Amino acid sequence: MQTEHDRRERWFQDLVATVGGDLLRFLRSRLRHGDVAQDLAQEVYLRLLRMDDVGLIRNPRSFVIHLAAHAAHEWRMLARNRLQHSEEALEQLVAEAADPAEALEEDDRLHELRQVLATLSPKCQAVLLMHRRDGMTYQEIADHMQLSVAMVKKYMAKGLAACQKRKAEQ
Repeated sequence: MQTEHDRRERWFQDLVATVGGDLLRFLRSRLRHGDVAQDLAQEVYLRLLRMDDVGLIRNPRSFVIHLAAHAAHEWRMLARNRLQHSEEALEQLVAEAADPAEALEEDDRLHELRQVLATLSPKCQAVLLMHRRDGMTYQEIADHMQLSVAMVKKYMAKGLAACQKRKAEQ
């Protein structure tokens, strides 16, 4: 007897197999960087995995392309607004403008993140931080760390799974 988890996993695998090529072509047509298209495809898959009830999706291909359009738009907006600053200057800006309660909550989140990172291998930590904090693509991380892109993806998946597990425990 198949569990709900098994059905959901099979649905996701079938979706990736049938729509994955279209998703990458769509993202590459919207972005100049092929590496970014792969990263955004992973983001689309993560968004699908976070959905509570995939049974409500009537047209999975259309829905995936819709998610991809939103992810591409968000990436363009972030890239347009991304400025290079030193970490010290940014910390001072945040410290001066932040509400004390928000600052405490942020400190708690950073503390929890540090605890999760401490449970990961050094390579897994580095991959997660390079991608999420530094905005590096999988290919850039692979080149920098002398790893394959597939290995970078495995480290990312392991790191994100640890973060999600920690969040679920709270």
